[in-house]
Amino acid sequence: MFVQDKKPQVQYRQLFYSLLEASPLPVVIIDRELVVLAANEAALRLCEQKEFTPEQSLAQILPDKDVFQLVETTLQQGKPQRGQYNKSARR
Repeated sequence: MFVQDKKPQVQYRQLFYSLLEASPLPVVIIDRELVVLAANEAALRLCEQKEFTPEQSLAQILPDKDVFQLVETTLQQGKPQRGQYNKSARR
């Protein structure tokens, strides 16, 4: 009799969300149409949201239009952009 060496199956969705939540930095996952697919707690706090609803656009949740413009430029040019956002200076 042979004993099969069963490898544990990786639960990729669970792993993805665990890694997303483990980040201390705000992370928002969007599609090419700028629709929010996922976000972590740090992003919720930054955007002053309790939760993100399905099909919500990034423009609806970002607290600053300059940040939104930076994201749009990144997608249009296909190259990383740099910018800095200081939440306390905006209030």
